[in-house]
Amino acid sequence: MRVVLLFSICLLTVHCPGQETITGGEHRSLLNRAPELSTVGVDRSGRMLQSPRAPGATTPRDTVPPTAPPTDPEPPTGPETAPEPPAAPPTDPEPPTAPEPPTDPVPPAGPSAEAPAGPEPGTTAEAPGTQPPVVRADPKVVLPAGFLTAADNTAAFGEPGYTIVHEPTGMEFVWVPAGEFEMGAYGGNPDATPARKVTIGRGMWFGKHEVTNAQFRQFCVATRSAFPAASDAGPRHPVVMVSWEEARKFAEHNGMRLPTEAEWEYAARGPSGGSLPWGERWNESLACAADNRGPDGRSYPVGSFPEGASWCGALDMAGNVFEWCADWYHHRTYSGGDDTDPQGPATGTYRVVRGGSFANPAPLCRTYIRSKYPPNYVMRHLGFRCVLAQPAQAPARGGPGRSPRTGP
Repeated sequence: MRVVLLFSICLLTVHCPGQETITGGEHRSLLNRAPELSTVGVDRSGRMLQSPRAPGATTPRDTVPPTAPPTDPEPPTGPETAPEPPAAPPTDPEPPTAPEPPTDPVPPAGPSAEAPAGPEPGTTAEAPGTQPPVVRADPKVVLPAGFLTAADNTAAFGEPGYTIVHEPTGMEFVWVPAGEFEMGAYGGNPDATPARKVTIGRGMWFGKHEVTNAQFRQFCVATRSAFPAASDAGPRHPVVMVSWEEARKFAEHNGMRLPTEAEWEYAARGPSGGSLPWGERWNESLACAADNRGPDGRSYPVGSFPEGASWCGALDMAGNVFEWCADWYHHRTYSGGDDTDPQGPATGTYRVVRGGSFANPAPLCRTYIRSKYPPNYVMRHLGFRCVLAQPAQAPARGGPGRSPRTGP
């Protein structure tokens, strides 16, 4: 009788070592929840994952539920099973980590899909573009006859500063595109006011340097004319002691002309309208003026101040020597006249000179300062530079050529 009673009690209760005793009814409810529990530590066969307290222990199917209570917040089991919920999150984070590898592989798998997309075509598009540099040029114009493209060009065709070389003389010219700028000043010299908006309607090839002694001597030999004896500095120094008429003859002999006053100022200051070729503040190390004369107390060889270049690459636009312009001078020129390609008065007594010289202080070397001399006047600090006589429009595609020389 006692044996039968004890056996009945065993049927009503199940006990698992180290776990809470559960009744048979609870055992059945846990079995019904097996699929739910399998996501937090029970496998599909109904067996709980190994408990940290009994590593490697296996339990028969009917004794699995006692291990499940770890997730059941029952008071007695809570303290011991509390560590197990943290053990379940580690298995939960794994799904998030599983998706991450897929996302990493996806980009590698997607290159084929990304190839048509923006980034890849962008790179393939750039590669061909870098082999032949992108050239912004007007294909309708050609390189002027008798000119080569300079070997040391850093600008592209059609950009300010693209340089060509006159083969017979070695004179260099920079490209100055058409554009607008503010000519004159708001105060100071009355003959340079009021400031006004001026349009240069056509691009031009503008002399990069003043004409040198060597270049002018070559002209004198060709035309059997006298070279000015007082222009006695080195061959690469600017020629001086030349009248306006002599400067005009040199230019025409070489198929060029003198720049207009508006063209000269545009090449010196550009669309930004600086009062100096390089900006607004005077810097004596960027120009030859009274505070920085050449070794003989006069000019420097042309191009001695590359860092003082104007926006289009023209050099010595401040100081060194004054430069003749094509225009007749009038003190009221800025009060009226054309705003597009102004040519100056039809007649006059004086010709305009620009740029200042080694004999002048800094204020007289500013881009808007105007001076004047009679056309037959010669001075030790007065020279000139040229622009191309033909109506150039934009440099053409011709491929860079080798410059025979940069000129004496």
